[in-house]
Amino acid sequence: MTTTTLRATTEAAGVVVVVAVTGAHALERHIAASAAADADLAALYTFPKALLPVGGQPVLSWTWANLRALGLSGGTHIVTDARNYKAVERWSLASAFPLDRVYNTGNVHEEPTADLVPALQVLASLGVLGTAPSLVLLPGSLLFDYLDLSACGAVDALFVNPDPDASLLVTAAPDGAATTQPPPKGDFLLRLGSAAVSRLHPYLASSPPPDGGLDGLLAAVSGANIRTLAIPRGVCPSWSWFACESVEQYKAVWQRSTPRVAVVGASRPASPLPGLVADTAGVPIRARAHARVGLMGNPSDGFFGKTVSVLIANYWAEVVLVPNADAVDESLVLCPNPLCDPLAFPSLHVASLVCAGDGYYGISRLLLATMKVFATHCQENGLALRRRGFKLLWNTNIPRQVGLAGSSGMITAFLRALIRHHGLEGDAIPKHTRANLALSAEKDELGIAAGLQDRVVQAYGGMVFMDFRRDLMEVRGYGEYEELDVGLLPKGLWLAYEAQPSDSGAFHNNVRARFNNGDQEVITGMNHLASLAEEARTALAERDEPRLARLMDANFAGRRALYGERALGSNNLAIVAIAHRFDHAAKFSGSGGCVIGLWRGQPDDPEREVKTREMAVELRRAGEDFVASAPPASCSRTFEPNRL
Repeated sequence: MTTTTLRATTEAAGVVVVVAVTGAHALERHIAASAAADADLAALYTFPKALLPVGGQPVLSWTWANLRALGLSGGTHIVTDARNYKAVERWSLASAFPLDRVYNTGNVHEEPTADLVPALQVLASLGVLGTAPSLVLLPGSLLFDYLDLSACGAVDALFVNPDPDASLLVTAAPDGAATTQPPPKGDFLLRLGSAAVSRLHPYLASSPPPDGGLDGLLAAVSGANIRTLAIPRGVCPSWSWFACESVEQYKAVWQRSTPRVAVVGASRPASPLPGLVADTAGVPIRARAHARVGLMGNPSDGFFGKTVSVLIANYWAEVVLVPNADAVDESLVLCPNPLCDPLAFPSLHVASLVCAGDGYYGISRLLLATMKVFATHCQENGLALRRRGFKLLWNTNIPRQVGLAGSSGMITAFLRALIRHHGLEGDAIPKHTRANLALSAEKDELGIAAGLQDRVVQAYGGMVFMDFRRDLMEVRGYGEYEELDVGLLPKGLWLAYEAQPSDSGAFHNNVRARFNNGDQEVITGMNHLASLAEEARTALAERDEPRLARLMDANFAGRRALYGERALGSNNLAIVAIAHRFDHAAKFSGSGGCVIGLWRGQPDDPEREVKTREMAVELRRAGEDFVASAPPASCSRTFEPNRL
């Protein structure tokens, strides 16, 4: 089939193409489980299926090239999630795809289609869908063969199923009625005409939020004339990529094959990671630490104060420690991650964009400092270490430089893996000591301004009340830590953070020097913030959400009085101002860049859902990333890769 045929059936003024890079595919999990023992797969350890190389370049690059060739590039948007955003961002910079058309839902789902409705709601709230006469929805992992969609006849909605054995999903009957069957798992291509799009808008605007999966989406437009088309793999060979789940099939068939598509100016893939020597010594250790939000009391944790902090499930830092095959091989290899710590760039322009977004200090220095403080602590305390060395893979999806404890999360995850590798679980290195070691890696070794709050909650997990009063800290070196029930955290807690953040250390201003010099205004202010943490603990226990919201407002007001508006930053103040306009309390989650918020009224107030959605639209229009739900992570884990 020619390009002209497809263009005639899909190209029209206002056509919107939504490419979804969400969830996790089975192939990704299998690659992650095999990466430690396979030199080729080690380079692909953190890649979503949409960015795996096929025919010498990422899958998504083939799709983007074809959309450009069809004249659809201007209406193409990419929606992704917290798991895949950083990887997609890197791809967009290298592929000249407009970054302002990449949207992050902030969610984390295993099923690739589970986040479709939240993704479309984001686009609808920003006016992207508008009155589009046609909407094409396809997965980023699609290998885009040319399809004659006109062969389906005059249908208003078309579900293209790559499985030739699949039954019809939605079949249009002669009388216009439709019957719906459970949708098949996996990838798909969905084209909606004007009638179906008109049915979609009220569905996306409904409250409470509708079902987020493919079945709910199709049910919403089922009144339109819908037909399912099965694509035989022999006719469109690239569509069999959908069924590729095994590492063996990927390496044997797809990694070096060339899809039957026309490529226009597609970018080349980034340089692969250095190879790993295959070994079978023991089970690789995977350890994870989640992002932290300071619920109350911060930043008094660095001033002998008190805080309540909680880990959130959306974002995490993770390492995979692979023991050496030889028990007496003491060598260590930190394998670089080209997505999180790139050292190769397609151009100087792309390099400058990456630096602007992520700063100049990569993660490698955090890992080196962690090894140093861990080894020193074990030597000074007579803890025997195993001789066997290791190779380390690592990854993180925690947004950088917005005060979500990404640095301490990586250090804590690595510490957890080191402790497991050397058989030092239990009381050999208590949790409060792990928090102190994580702080020492940043503060003492790297000279980074930091406090204990982040490291304590990441060491203990869940939600923790922390008392850092002076007599405890100066006598024994750690505070009093109380683990709280994460079930007490309000479900309506949200967060928003800057799209273009700045260094969080700058937000501490000169308050530290004033405190050390005995400035009574600062001392009184920090004591006030500490008292709010105590009140928050009570409000949580009593499930008093309006009181908790008032305390959040008081926390922000106290911080503002201490630091001044200039130090807090105009963009952060704008986020808080927007929240206040829609009756939400708001405060900094950490040192700046990220704001958490909560509805000020009763949780069952019908206005809550409406105003939260309106606030989300306003924040996104202001260029902020908004996460509507920040569910707590009950713990930070250490586990084996095949149990992930």
